[in-house]
Amino acid sequence: ALGWVLVWLCVCKGVHSAGKVAWFTALFPYAVLLALLVRGLSLPGAHVGLKWYLTPSFDKLAEPQVWVAAASQIFYSTGIGWGTLPAFASYNRHDHNFVRDAWLVPVINCGTSFLAGLVVFSVLGDMSQETGVPIDEMQIEGSGLAFVVYPQAIAKLPVAPLFALLFFTMLLCLGLDSEFSMVETILTAVDDAGVGQNYPRAVKAAAACLAMFGVGLLFVTRGGLHWLELVDGYAANLTLFIVGGVECLAVGWVYGADRFAADTLEMAKAKLPKALLWNYKLVVPALLAVLTVQAFVSTATSKVHFPPYAVALGWCLALASALPIPLLAIRPLCCPLPYASEGLTSPRERAGLVGKLAASLHRLSRSLSFGASSRGASSAPAPSGLPPELSTERADVELAAAREVR
Repeated sequence: ALGWVLVWLCVCKGVHSAGKVAWFTALFPYAVLLALLVRGLSLPGAHVGLKWYLTPSFDKLAEPQVWVAAASQIFYSTGIGWGTLPAFASYNRHDHNFVRDAWLVPVINCGTSFLAGLVVFSVLGDMSQETGVPIDEMQIEGSGLAFVVYPQAIAKLPVAPLFALLFFTMLLCLGLDSEFSMVETILTAVDDAGVGQNYPRAVKAAAACLAMFGVGLLFVTRGGLHWLELVDGYAANLTLFIVGGVECLAVGWVYGADRFAADTLEMAKAKLPKALLWNYKLVVPALLAVLTVQAFVSTATSKVHFPPYAVALGWCLALASALPIPLLAIRPLCCPLPYASEGLTSPRERAGLVGKLAASLHRLSRSLSFGASSRGASSAPAPSGLPPELSTERADVELAAAREVR
């Protein structure tokens, strides 16, 4: 409960207050990691853990599940597929250099993961040498590493209470960072959809935090670990790959890779290579399709046995995230876009991702209905009532709207 109160305090005043909190919650863990690394490297058995950590096992590359786990880790740690990146990016200036961010975030993420591995395995190596238990026989997968094995190793260190306080404070910061990012994503989507405009932001944030707190109570019951395995296995990995692949297809084919490159050149003053654009259009969707199939097979043949009702609930959770994608994609083919009669509710929404996606889906529906190009080359008049920002008569309509707003 205290954690969700802290999350509410972070997001109740908007993205700017969350950004200020992120300076601490993002930087403090690095200070703790460096302190733990110095202490871990000074332990007599640190070399045992570092050797185990840095020695590659190339035979593992032949196991498909390893690739699924690696891709899932990248999706989790960088925030891809969760909606967080587009939500926060929608608040950037028009000329923000997002290309630089796209390079920095993966580099910093991988560097942080490598640093965390040095911290963890230097301490586990010393623990292994003292107890005589090989590292590969320890519970170093899932939540057992953070909440069982590593705390046991810290307890054996000199001044153990200090390092334990630093370690769990770091976990608290990391949890807050992830949670208020997710809540801010939900609130941004709610604001863009025009839902609850009569309620202040603090009330909407409290409602979101209260709902998530209620759902989270499942994970602190006696069967909490089973619920965690169920949700993690069905509702996360599988749908993340689907969302990532659909995003690439939407940018590469619906919105248009060439138009995306033109936007990047105009806004970030960076020219994207053709090879990168073809990655968006073909390579990445194909790889994610393979990972999706493998994740589906791994989930269906999991060694963790759940009762039939739990398996059915797991697939419902997976479909709850994936099913809205095709339904919302075909909606413009069956009925007019809601923006045609209601208009976009805010300048940021008109120039943001929501407006671009709506315009792209409308162009796709026109291409299927009238045989025109899905990139807006049709000369047929736009439906009456369609806002100028979404007109398919101009190829640079979204850029024009962005310039007008900013």
